[in-house]
Amino acid sequence: MSATTTTTPRFFSGRDGSLIMGNSASGTDKAEELVKVVSWSFSASLDLLDTTSLGDTSKSYSPGREGYTGSASLRYYRNSSGKFDAGKLLKKLIRTDTATVDPSTVFLRLRLSDDSSAPLYGNATTKARDIGFNAYITSAQFGVSTGDIATAEIGFQVTGALSYAAVL
Repeated sequence: MSATTTTTPRFFSGRDGSLIMGNSASGTDKAEELVKVVSWSFSASLDLLDTTSLGDTSKSYSPGREGYTGSASLRYYRNSSGKFDAGKLLKKLIRTDTATVDPSTVFLRLRLSDDSSAPLYGNATTKARDIGFNAYITSAQFGVSTGDIATAEIGFQVTGALSYAAVL
C-alpha cells in the first residue's frame, strides 16, 4: 500500500509578493529589491492570426505572438542612504538631463515567496515563484494626498521573451 502525501492549502497574499530590479537576466547582478512595493500586476496576451479562407463558414485562428505588460505601485520615500526608493524606475521617463527618455531596458523580477519546493532563482535560501524579464518603463507618475503616504506608479512593457516564469 502506497502512502499518500497531502499538501496543506496555501493562499498567497500581498506579504508574499515583491518586485526586484536587476541588471541581468539572472537577476543577481546588482539585484536590488524594491522593498516598499504596494502592489504589482502582470498581464500576458496572445495575438491570434485569422486563417479563415473564402468559402469557410466559420472563422479559424492560429496563435501569433505573445506579449506582456504590467504595472506596479510603489511607496515614494527616502531610504537610510538618502536615495529615493522608486527613483531608479521613475528616472527612466521623468528627467531633465536629456531631450529624450532613457532608452535602456530594466530587468525586473516579480516574486511570490513561500516555503514550498518551487524552482529557485537568484536567492538559494528563498523558495519563490518568479517571473523575470527585460522591460521598458512606459509610464511613470507620482503623487501625494492629505493623510496618505506618497506613491509612485509605473507601467512597463516586456521586450523579448520571458527570461523565466516559475509561477505554477
